[in-house]
Amino acid sequence: MKENIPLYKKAAITASTAEFLVKAYGASSVEAFSKALPQSANVLDVGAGDSELGRVVAGFRPDITWTNLDIEYSPSVLSRLENGAPRNLKFMNADILDSNSLPKNSFDRVYAFWILPHLGLEDPLLVKTAMVNMLGFLKESTASELVVGPLVAKRTGQSSANYLTTTLSKKMSEKELATIANDCTFPKERAGYYRAINRAGLATFKNGERTGQKPTKLGLWDIKRSRYVKAFSIRGLFLIVRFRIFLVLEKIRNTAR
Repeated sequence: MKENIPLYKKAAITASTAEFLVKAYGASSVEAFSKALPQSANVLDVGAGDSELGRVVAGFRPDITWTNLDIEYSPSVLSRLENGAPRNLKFMNADILDSNSLPKNSFDRVYAFWILPHLGLEDPLLVKTAMVNMLGFLKESTASELVVGPLVAKRTGQSSANYLTTTLSKKMSEKELATIANDCTFPKERAGYYRAINRAGLATFKNGERTGQKPTKLGLWDIKRSRYVKAFSIRGLFLIVRFRIFLVLEKIRNTAR
């Protein structure tokens, strides 16, 4: 089972609902989130995938420009997403690890949900690289903000605390940057579990608000097909077996280090 594709390209992509994301970003509602954006703001959503947040907010705020960025936006995906999209919603196929993918000092707000933890599964150093690049895309203004999350190092058993995000300013110190990068990286004792999940094509999402679909009892999410799968089905059992195999391989990998 030799893998050449970076793990962050194999991570679960969901059409995250606007309601779920604005709560993760600390707003009480989509309307409140939209109203809080600066007048004529230029907004970037990194690793947006099929998220509906930009589409909804762009509809609320015709004065802003919202750009969804994702490394997996193929021509066919872009064609689908651009169909019927508001004129002030843009889509860009780009790699956040490339500092030249976007112009510097261009955005009032940059949002990134789950992209940093997935980058960290490949290499923790990539988390800091992505953060530095995103901060570089912010305008030179004390009002510009980068919002990232979840802070996986601070996750608890309470679902309400599992999606904590934090707001960063362009003038962050190296020490502050290192602290946030660490908080957005899976602890070593849990990294193998999530690496195995990504490699197997299986995830667990029990929050129906996040996916916009009714979850199965175990919340098993089929990454390739972007839908829930029942555990006692051919597809479900196949993915669970794959996950167990990759989990064993991860344990062997960690032991060999």
